[in-house]
Amino acid sequence: MLIKYVYLKSMRKIKLIASVVMVLISFACSKTEDETGVEKQLEINNYNLSGIWYIKSVIKSDGSIVEHNNICTSKRDYIQINSNYVIFNFVYQADCININNVGCGSFFLDSKAKTITGNSCSSPFEGKISNLTASVLQIDYSEVKDLMFLNEPFNCKGVILSRQ
Repeated sequence: MLIKYVYLKSMRKIKLIASVVMVLISFACSKTEDETGVEKQLEINNYNLSGIWYIKSVIKSDGSIVEHNNICTSKRDYIQINSNYVIFNFVYQADCININNVGCGSFFLDSKAKTITGNSCSSPFEGKISNLTASVLQIDYSEVKDLMFLNEPFNCKGVILSRQ
């Protein structure tokens, strides 16, 4: 009788612990992915755009995607989008110490049309945000352009950025 009581008490503890673990696991899973494992598209707004975005790839005029070539081997070039609608491009030199802030300035975001326009940039642009997830931002430019902030800037139709 005592053995049965100890056994039942132990089983209750095990069930309780298992239940707590299952609840924790269910809350720990990422909510940025849907059932297929594909990242959810985020609403296009300044909050979701803000932050540091690393330059991952460039979309060439023929539609091919070319990985961005960071001249510095230990640091990655990036674009910083601030919540006050200001954007900056940071490109490291080969010494990995000096960094060019290829300034841009303010930009305009039309969330409904999914467009972003930077008229005050050294290389003005207008593009459509075709992909915005927690880790990827893709901007497709309305016309082929030379992105002077890149190491290989010519004939670009878009840019793909990523977060850590």
